[in-house]
Amino acid sequence: TDSEGQTTGELYQRWERYGRECEETLEAADAPSGVVCNGSFDMYVCWDYTAANTTARASCPWYLPWYRHVAAGYVFRQCGSDGQWGPWRDHTQCENPEKNGAFQ
Repeated sequence: TDSEGQTTGELYQRWERYGRECEETLEAADAPSGVVCNGSFDMYVCWDYTAANTTARASCPWYLPWYRHVAAGYVFRQCGSDGQWGPWRDHTQCENPEKNGAFQ
């Protein structure tokens, strides 16, 4: 088990459920008109459809074992002017605070 008492199997099940819920939400949404980055689950967080040339913001994913410590945090990703996602995402607000010694 990890520091929050979840087994790897439980974490995987939560991650799978998060991904399914993301896909269901995106399928139910109407894609905006114009140039946009597609909504998607990038295997870490659920991205909504995002207007071109803007920075998208998504809440830290609830499947993280340390979510209660980062629930107010966000992940950021750039949507390019061509409607393509940038190659990086900034998830520093969602990282495990114990890893940095904040809760020791």
